[in-house]
Amino acid sequence: MDNCLQFNKLGYCVVPNVISGESLESCKTAGYAHHQKIQSALLQRRLDGEVLSADYSEVVERPGGRKDIRFLDPVSPLTDVDTLSCCIPLIKSILGDDGFKLCFSGLIVASPNSDAQGWHQDGPSLFAGTSLPPHCINVLVPLCGVTALNGATEIRAGSQHSDAEGSLNHPIVQPELEEGSALLFDYRVWHRGGSNSTSDFRVVAYWTFSKSWFVDPFNHRSLRRLLSVTEGVEGVNVTERQLTELSGCPKTLLEMDIELDDAPPAVFRLLEGDNPTTVATAMCEEHGLPCDEVVPVLVQQALESLGTSVYLDPQGNLAYV
Repeated sequence: MDNCLQFNKLGYCVVPNVISGESLESCKTAGYAHHQKIQSALLQRRLDGEVLSADYSEVVERPGGRKDIRFLDPVSPLTDVDTLSCCIPLIKSILGDDGFKLCFSGLIVASPNSDAQGWHQDGPSLFAGTSLPPHCINVLVPLCGVTALNGATEIRAGSQHSDAEGSLNHPIVQPELEEGSALLFDYRVWHRGGSNSTSDFRVVAYWTFSKSWFVDPFNHRSLRRLLSVTEGVEGVNVTERQLTELSGCPKTLLEMDIELDDAPPAVFRLLEGDNPTTVATAMCEEHGLPCDEVVPVLVQQALESLGTSVYLDPQGNLAYV
């Protein structure tokens, strides 16, 4: 079956030998070196007494012993679309002719002897109950061979238009890939990383592409940095705004800790494009706070804290000046 047809039908396809030769070696060198840098920095933070769960701009710890490392180096082969040059025509065919963009790229690293993840989507359908064409896709390229033994990605084939219950009706596939080959899958397809039963890290590079208008409202990153601004980009002097653009995330404009009775603080976080009233209401409902009393106070405090750095557009959403 043609790769594009298979992708649209089953939500995934495999393309062998997408990266090879010197390009593959460059990716492996950059990927493993950056992973080691992140590991060392996390170890130092923990020796300094920080909490065990990592939630930084550069790395987030996922369930099942995984680290999602966002690569922010603008000169790395792991941020260069040309690294996937032989895959670009397929990506264009899947996402359509109205333009596409690289949202972000990075590494998914599974620790030795780590458990399988839970089944999940990387993002939901744009509109519930619809079967729209793909708007966002992941391209996974292992920097080591991936098999069932070290936890190759499992996919419920054809589940990209299903909810959690409906996804159970779709067959499970687990493509095994040589290093440099690619697994492409729909952002909406139900999938999980398998258990890594080996004594080695499983390191997989990823690139996330979408239609040019799409902004992921869910997979945002903390403002907190693990590395210094220049330490994480191999000597390249970039600004905070450039790092935000490289990460592919909406800019985080404000984070406030809200004290709760008998529970850890809730985080009130506003991103560029958010409606402050909508976000405050959702947070209050989630934590059982009285919306009528708390929402106006939160919104007022947020706008006062942000000052002239933002403005509200005609729809009441935050825009960055």
